[in-house]
Amino acid sequence: MQPDSNSVKWGKLKGDAEEAMRPLPLGPRVAAIVEDAKYKKASTGSDMIEAKMAIFEGEPLNRKLFNNFVLTPDNAFAMNMFFARMEAFGIDGSVFTKLEQQPGDIVQHLAVIAELMVGRKVWVTMDEPRSFGGVARDNPNKFEVYPGQPAVVFNAGGLPGASAGPTGG
Repeated sequence: MQPDSNSVKWGKLKGDAEEAMRPLPLGPRVAAIVEDAKYKKASTGSDMIEAKMAIFEGEPLNRKLFNNFVLTPDNAFAMNMFFARMEAFGIDGSVFTKLEQQPGDIVQHLAVIAELMVGRKVWVTMDEPRSFGGVARDNPNKFEVYPGQPAVVFNAGGLPGASAGPTGG
């Protein structure tokens, strides 16, 4: 049986695609959950965690958000922002203290931190859209603790693949 050639709703597909690329407005806070996070090397050569999140509370529901958490050891202000953002995900000083006691390089340690982020919930506030490749994109800028989650427990049984303990919520 031949499929109906008019069964594809190209207009709806195009509209949905355009809506997905339309940056979220400045300001409104949405709740997002980290679906995936991993270590990456930035185009600048900096080490970073690349995170993919999904909005689970607020509009538009299920919208994907992307953010890079860049490690810049030679810039104390940037490092303060990095640690503040990690704390929003429940990854606080106690985790970094334990991680420091584990053998491994920056790549292995950031990979463990990325693992700890997966499943964590966070409040996200948007800043002015940023341009990437000539296209205006979402600019998640402020990350705050989402209440009611269990604490991140870092029980390093050796790197990589340390036990993240309970996550999510």
